[in-house]
Amino acid sequence: ITKKFAGYKGFSFAYVSDRAQYSDGLTLTGRTGKLGITLNGDANGNWNMLKGYTTTVTHPWQASAYEERTVSGKNGNRKMSVSGTLELNYEIDSLHSLIGYITAGKDAVNEALRQDVHTLLPGNNSAQGFIAMNSTDRSPSLTAGLDYTQKSKKNAAKELAFRFNWKGTRNTLHNSTTQEYDAFSKWMINHSAARNDEYTFQLDAIPMALKKYTMEVGIKTILRQASADYTSLFAFDNNNEYEKDPRNSNSFNYRQQVYAAYGSVSARLKKNNLRAGVRLEQTNIKGYFSNLPDPVNDNYLSVIPNFYWSLKTGQATAISLSYILNLQRPYITNLNPYVNNTDSFNINYGNPDLGPQQIHKLVAQFRYSKEKLFATATLTGTWSNDRILLYRLFEPATGITATTFGNVGKEQLISLGVSIWHQIHKTFQAGFGAELRYVDVRNRLQAGQHTYGYSGIVSGYFRWD
Repeated sequence: ITKKFAGYKGFSFAYVSDRAQYSDGLTLTGRTGKLGITLNGDANGNWNMLKGYTTTVTHPWQASAYEERTVSGKNGNRKMSVSGTLELNYEIDSLHSLIGYITAGKDAVNEALRQDVHTLLPGNNSAQGFIAMNSTDRSPSLTAGLDYTQKSKKNAAKELAFRFNWKGTRNTLHNSTTQEYDAFSKWMINHSAARNDEYTFQLDAIPMALKKYTMEVGIKTILRQASADYTSLFAFDNNNEYEKDPRNSNSFNYRQQVYAAYGSVSARLKKNNLRAGVRLEQTNIKGYFSNLPDPVNDNYLSVIPNFYWSLKTGQATAISLSYILNLQRPYITNLNPYVNNTDSFNINYGNPDLGPQQIHKLVAQFRYSKEKLFATATLTGTWSNDRILLYRLFEPATGITATTFGNVGKEQLISLGVSIWHQIHKTFQAGFGAELRYVDVRNRLQAGQHTYGYSGIVSGYFRWD
């Protein structure tokens, strides 16, 4: 038997800042009988170019092609992001349900810069120049998925769920650059077209759901296919035809398969709630580059544990402790070896040999809940010894600084947060939150790269129905 009812509701939000930034959204939900519909749309960005001014000074500590190089000037960017989601929820009966959804979106970025270059050469000589660049970046995306849930007729706590999700993204990057110095001038055009498709298949089950014990098991497969074609053209005379740069023109194909099996057991013992689980993941990676002789291969097995414990310490209070190991794999932009050479003496590129980053997370929490008042205090600590970190390499002979990614970071973070929610009236509720963080990030290979500091946030909200 399925309850049948009809109704609708919706809400919208709008945000505007004095820096020409905006964010708007609208959500509508409705239901009639067994069918529920949710429609969501949002847009954010800035309607004017956000301008800035930067100065970068490179001072080699050893003999180099120059003694000091200063790059300074204006830069600006304009970003826009739009997305929309349609979700259909159909209750076949009281034991079976089906959800389908589709999301379409697009990100667009326009960038421009004009920087002056002053180079101090050996022998107290100097050289002047400038760099000008215009760039467009477009990334449309489409996501579709299907969720099916079936509950047991004898025990509604037992269920079987199947989920499928596909996400496809495209990225087109185009930039033109002019470099003019006393000794030479160079014009460049770079174009990159990338594609990424990710398919996820997931089957979850709760085969045991007793009064005190519950068992959950599941399997999951993620198939990722990515490709990129990029071409770099250059000319030393703006009146001549551009030539192809074979060192920075490449085709990149990347395949990743993740096969996972996981399970957990939960227990309710008097005032204690316990849950312990483990996840096994086998990851297979293969990448092909047209200008590299050998493919990139990497296969590894990951064991990912998790644990949760809570204790009811009073009628309105409880404490909890949890631990989880998260695995964060590199993005395609981290892996892509395409060289961004807008400034020939300051380049950056991806690293196809990157591995996953392991993040350990420990959370302790105190909760208070009584009638119309709810409050929490949360202490969180995370640490990682193989963080994917952006770092620089300097070649004294040429004076070129190269920026790339590596699993070379060591990160430690601790935070303390509090939140309070209060139902002031049956139609009005309000909340308050605050968090203080300390983070320490250092490069295990370069002791000089070390960043640390504090940050905080305070927020408040209200809702009126």
